[in-house]
Amino acid sequence: GRVGQISRTDSNYQMELRSNAVLLNQGVSKKTSTRCPYAFGDNKCKKDLTNLKLIANISNVITNRRFQVNQAANIGDWNEGVIEFLTGESQGQKFDIYRNTTANGIELYNPIFTPYAVGDVVRLTRGCNKTQVACRNYGNIINFGGIPSGGNWMPGADFYTSGTVQRYRDWE
Repeated sequence: GRVGQISRTDSNYQMELRSNAVLLNQGVSKKTSTRCPYAFGDNKCKKDLTNLKLIANISNVITNRRFQVNQAANIGDWNEGVIEFLTGESQGQKFDIYRNTTANGIELYNPIFTPYAVGDVVRLTRGCNKTQVACRNYGNIINFGGIPSGGNWMPGADFYTSGTVQRYRDWE
């Protein structure tokens, strides 16, 4: 067995004993996915976001999670991005952008509960949907952290359970 947590009171000790089965609950390798695990622009992604930002003004408030800005962009340019309020009562706050469905319309994942108004200055930063295609479109495929989706890069359960035995030739 193994010793777990140990606690002490004024007059006695308490020690937790664990079986070797607890070792089976520990991770032994990093989790893998076809989506990139890195945050867009972090030190592992390494994408420079300087040219992927835009300063704009709120031009129309629709709801507490939908509004329009005075700068037009292609539909989808701000999907998965970040908005930071530079002025107004929401100054300094950042929110995740869900999508932009019109040239200047922005929709957030979550509602903003601090007031914001027409004229507030915001900084929009483009986002990444963390796919291999998006990474290639940004010219950053060399830093893609996911498992490539094309081809069989990782054997699945079918590989191990198919019953096929791979034989190796005895080289003399």
